[in-house]
Amino acid sequence: MAIGRQAYLAKLERLFRSYNKIVIVGVDNVGSTQIHECRKALRGEAEMILGKNSLVKRTINLLGEEFPALLALLPIVRFNVGFVFTNGDIIKVAETLMANKREAPAKPGQLSPIDVTIPAGPTAMLPADTGFLQALNISTKIAKGKIEITSDVHLLTAGQTVGSSECALLAKMDIKPFFYGLEVLNVYDNGSLFDSGFLSVTDETLAGLVQEGIAGVASLALGCNFPALPAAPHMVAGGIKDMLAVGIELDLDMPELAALKAFLADPSAFAVAAPAAAAEAVVEEESEEEESEEDSDLMGGLF
Repeated sequence: MAIGRQAYLAKLERLFRSYNKIVIVGVDNVGSTQIHECRKALRGEAEMILGKNSLVKRTINLLGEEFPALLALLPIVRFNVGFVFTNGDIIKVAETLMANKREAPAKPGQLSPIDVTIPAGPTAMLPADTGFLQALNISTKIAKGKIEITSDVHLLTAGQTVGSSECALLAKMDIKPFFYGLEVLNVYDNGSLFDSGFLSVTDETLAGLVQEGIAGVASLALGCNFPALPAAPHMVAGGIKDMLAVGIELDLDMPELAALKAFLADPSAFAVAAPAAAAEAVVEEESEEEESEEDSDLMGGLF
């Protein structure tokens, strides 16, 4: 049931005051039944409101002095948008919204959101439709009293305006190529505004970015010979290598140089010893695995 202007403004103000997280969604090509289903799926976790952008902007301006961060929402309050308010897990709310999609037929004049290709193969169309397909430059043949398309047909490209011929063909083949639902445009979280890409950031993504940053700091510190913490292990290792090189050059008698001197004196001995050491390591691993299996069998017998 529609609510009055003042009641709508009061509701908007209550929502902006009560919640610190907002998902801004696009509602193009989304029907009222689908909106109702989204509200039902969000019940207890979030509240959705749709309405006139002018009233939303008015409410934001009225609250702007008390909540300055809300003013960042003004530029995105345009076209067909809605607001989903929550204090819970904003990613979970966004996933609920994006999961509620419905297939829809193509309509003349709309922009195709995706590429549409009709695969080669048999159809349910009768031979009488052969002329229609030939007019669209689609090669066909008759098989078992039905039309069969002989090769894939790239019918629409993303962003292309859908024509009446494309709509007629898709309707004849009972193909509904598009899926429409609420589209997450932006996320407002405790005073910060992000685009929808924020939702794809995971703990693994953040860890990777931190590791890249540390590696960059280490490289810069090494290049500048500055003792930064990320570069310390590399600097220490480099210093040890330099000291060993000096010791070898001066032929110093140090225990730390004994193995290195032996290697330099007879490298072939270490080349022969390396496979034997690797084989010993494999034997040790196999022995440990056998012991582990025996332990598992014993535990299985006990329990």
